[in-house]
Amino acid sequence: MSTADRAYLDQLGGFFATHGMPPVAGRLMAHLLICEPSEQRADELAAAVGASRASVSVMTRLLVQLGLIDRRSATGKTLVYRLHPDAWTRLLEDDLQSATRLREIAQAGLQLLGKRPPGARARLQRMRGFYQFLEDETAASLGRWRRRAHR
Repeated sequence: MSTADRAYLDQLGGFFATHGMPPVAGRLMAHLLICEPSEQRADELAAAVGASRASVSVMTRLLVQLGLIDRRSATGKTLVYRLHPDAWTRLLEDDLQSATRLREIAQAGLQLLGKRPPGARARLQRMRGFYQFLEDETAASLGRWRRRAHR
């Protein structure tokens, strides 16, 4: 692997780390973006990202659970991993679910307030409005993307 490849793995690993994921998860995603063949065994992943087999095992399990990578049996008991074709869409779908849940929580807070002072109501209305906007825009963006991707 070249120095530029390693820098790329570090770049995506760092991005994932700033968003609450372990850097190894980002490095695995980066490797699966640029590797050939596109399906890799766990030992190949470990060597490529400079992580232990145990760490790769934990991170691939997490990434499979998040729907970002796929795992399948190759020959015998050998498992191979590949980037899920819709990995990036799935990240945005998760954001949409989070926006929906936070809008619902804001709505529940508004119902809880009753006749309390208006400051809390205004803060919750702003929260609810923001997450409603985010829901609407994200859903519309995903719809436009799906139409474009299937041309």
